[in-house]
Amino acid sequence: MIAGYPLPAENGFLNLAVQHLRQQTQTQPSLEIVALGGFPATRAPKHLAKRVLVHRPDVVVIQFGSTDASAPLRNGLILRHLIKKDPHQRIKVSTHAPGLVDGLKWQLRSLASELLLVPSLTPLEEYVTAMLDLVKQARAAGCQVVVVSPFVMASRRSNRFARHFTEVLQRRLPLDGKTHFLDAHALLSVGPRRDLLLCDGFHLSPLAHQKVGAALGELLVQISRA
Repeated sequence: MIAGYPLPAENGFLNLAVQHLRQQTQTQPSLEIVALGGFPATRAPKHLAKRVLVHRPDVVVIQFGSTDASAPLRNGLILRHLIKKDPHQRIKVSTHAPGLVDGLKWQLRSLASELLLVPSLTPLEEYVTAMLDLVKQARAAGCQVVVVSPFVMASRRSNRFARHFTEVLQRRLPLDGKTHFLDAHALLSVGPRRDLLLCDGFHLSPLAHQKVGAALGELLVQISRA
């Protein structure tokens, strides 16, 4: 979603944030987006140097966690052996806004995941360890680092995991002037989910991208002026 998926890339929050930075500072920063679609955070550290740091960026924006925190039914203990799918498999996503039927599906899936006690795709400690590794690598390369939290989700269970991942990650990050944190989960917790998510209840709507993009853009402006 850092690249806007499944919306056009120009609607993605990182593109919007950089546009805001350009407008507010009259500078022309270059932008390189590395999208690892469907990757959990645990698979990302080995790719950071060769995919991101090789560009020698001044600022690295890192966003992982929605995939990690999600608790899809196919990851339930009972269903895991019946549904032969990779829990991290990327499927085609509609760009439609949610309708009444989608809202009902959200509620039913949410209830089922609660009843089945579906775990998050990535255990909390593994997620936090991977994120701290990414931050450490970027800081060692002399970069300012911005960490964007997991987003909101339609599933109540997944959303609780996302909130908990966000809270623990924020506590563990070295917020000391070189590392910055954007709590996108809190930002997107204001307002109806139907306005902030696409019909799958997971990917962000254009409005949500605008909200995150505006907040991230202002944070980038502050970093550039520090």
